Amino acid sequence: MLIIGCDFHTRFQQIAVMDCTTGELVERRLEHATGDAERFYAALAAPARVGIEATIATQWFEKMLTRYGHERWFGHAAEIRGAMRRKQKTDTRDALHILDLLIQACTLTRPRAIAWPAI
Repeated sequence: MLIIGCDFHTRFQQIAVMDCTTGELVERRLEHATGDAERFYAALAAPARVGIEATIATQWFEKMLTRYGHERWFGHAAEIRGAMRRKQKTDTRDALHILDLLIQACTLTRPRAIAWPAI
């Protein structure tokens, strides 16, 4: 199984991916407008576990993850930030921190069913 920590932004996302089988760690930046994110998640074997901060701007992303059979885990932004030892914020560090929380299964919760309005 792949576990992915995702620092989500409106135009892109910074991800840290760990393969639980091999222990391999990969970091990437995925652009939304170019379709990088869509192609990346479509190519992954399901289910991958994807952790993100809970924000309102992720509706399309949540639908996409569900379409490809991936698990969505959400964390409260303040709790995720509060759990960081080092306070200097970077996208790469945030993605790695969310990945670490997923691995430890702290602060993040499984999604509940939400009926999003049709777009």
